[in-house]
Amino acid sequence: MSGERHANADRAEPESARGDLSRFQIGHLDVLRYALAIGLQRPDLIAQYREPDCQGANAPVTFYVALGQAAGRLVDRDELAPDGLPLAEDHGGLRLTAGECHVTVARAIRVGEVISVRRSLLGQACKAGRSGPFAVQFLRRSYADEAGNVVVSEDYSRILR
Repeated sequence: MSGERHANADRAEPESARGDLSRFQIGHLDVLRYALAIGLQRPDLIAQYREPDCQGANAPVTFYVALGQAAGRLVDRDELAPDGLPLAEDHGGLRLTAGECHVTVARAIRVGEVISVRRSLLGQACKAGRSGPFAVQFLRRSYADEAGNVVVSEDYSRILR
C-alpha cells in the first residue's frame, strides 16, 4: 500500500518498507482476527472489533506481536527446521536462536492508526561457551504512531552459534 486506503484496508499490510522500517494501517478485522486467534474471552470486545466504525478502540495489549511478525521474515512451514528455525537463514554459516526479550508498553495500539515498526541493531558481543564460541546480538523493535510516539518497545537478543 502507498498510504492511500484501498478496498482491502481492513488488513494490516506494510505501506512501505525501507530496510528495517515497515508501516501498517491497523484495521478492525486485523484486531478481530488477532483477538480470536489468542482466544480472547471478552464478548464485548469481540463484538466491538466486528464493527467497522470502531476506530480508536484499543487492540489487545499483545497485538504488537502480530505486527512484529508481519514486519519480520515470514517463511512457509516447509522452510523450517524441526526446531522451528528457518532453514535458509544466512548468518555466515551460524545458527540463530532466541535470547531474552523485554517489552515496554506505553499504551495500546488502536484501530485505525498507522503504526511504524522499526528494527535496529544495538550491539553485538562475542563470547565463549562450553560448546564453543557464539555471538549475541542486541536488537530493538519500536512501534510508533504517526506522531512518532513510541507505543511499544521490544528489546531482545539473538544468539548465533
